Amino acid sequence: MNADDLIRREEIVISDSSVRDLFRGRRVVVTGAGGSIGSELVMQVLKYEPAELHLFERSELALYHCCLRVHRETPDLSALVVPHLVDCADADKLVTKIRPAIVVHAAAHKHVPLGEQNPAEYVRNNCVVARSFAEVCAAADVKHFVFISTDKAINPINAMGASKRAAEIALLELGATSNLRVMVVRFGNVIGSSGSVVPLFLDQIAAGGPVTVTHPDVTRYFLRSSEAISLILQAVAIGQPGGIYMLDMGEPMRIADLARDLIHLSNRSLDEIPIVYTGLRPGEKLEETIRGDSETVIPTQHPHVRMMKVPQPAPATVAAWYRRVKAAAGVESPALGAIIKELIPEYGAATPGTPRSLPPPPRIGEFRPAEGVG
Repeated sequence: MNADDLIRREEIVISDSSVRDLFRGRRVVVTGAGGSIGSELVMQVLKYEPAELHLFERSELALYHCCLRVHRETPDLSALVVPHLVDCADADKLVTKIRPAIVVHAAAHKHVPLGEQNPAEYVRNNCVVARSFAEVCAAADVKHFVFISTDKAINPINAMGASKRAAEIALLELGATSNLRVMVVRFGNVIGSSGSVVPLFLDQIAAGGPVTVTHPDVTRYFLRSSEAISLILQAVAIGQPGGIYMLDMGEPMRIADLARDLIHLSNRSLDEIPIVYTGLRPGEKLEETIRGDSETVIPTQHPHVRMMKVPQPAPATVAAWYRRVKAAAGVESPALGAIIKELIPEYGAATPGTPRSLPPPPRIGEFRPAEGVG
């Protein structure tokens, strides 16, 4: 089954001529290279003939699988790939040695429920490490730094979204005060990616059900992996320093409809594989948004790529705030949430885990779902 077929709209295609001109013959780093987004980035960037493609990944197994895929699918290009088993928090000497021209930072924690249980670690990894790594890149004369963000950074109510929004603010401040061209790319869920609902639902169907959905009206925006990667690469080519970019993601999909589609595509019926509604978990929204309350959409040269004009506090304000965020995340201070709210007042504005307008669905028995919609 091809998960991309579950998205009921035409695929958005982005021209790659400008991307090829930028990547060809240059040293490139992709962090989080073993993840769903990172590994797809690796395969796409290779097509544009970089001089070297360096893979940063702290999971040995994930890095192994990424390298294995490269050797299987593009054996003639595998000599361009240099794998590094490294955490971005400890990569300063390596970046200085490589001196890449382009860095795409895809390494991150991404699961909403786990973030609610480990907020300091999510802020540390997604914000503090990202900013420290970008500082290393700036010192090494990296030209382009692309940060992979999420639609959950828009009006965030959970630690994962807030950590990404905090990173956006901290990184854009660095870009404004250095020669590093910082660009942010936001997008929604990638259909079929690891840890997402499609593989979860397929596992539940194979096990005979039930399929667990948090709420009958919960919706999410989904992209095909090819669209997400094209957007990231296009942002490098056409993006302006300090820009936040989003792809036109079409209409949101109801997760319950997605579950029904997968049940039917598996040649099973709802009588055989029931859908059980379990209730929104802490930190989850009923629906995501594609624009913050104070954000403005600006067209770009591509009809499906939007730049978001997002208010950015003064550099001195951000610098002082970031120092406090960094210190609080390092010691897991209970004041961390309050510090985040100083520059992200919308954080926690809605009650996590509670639908805004509809009553919560009934819980069925004591069944607890595995990780689902993030």
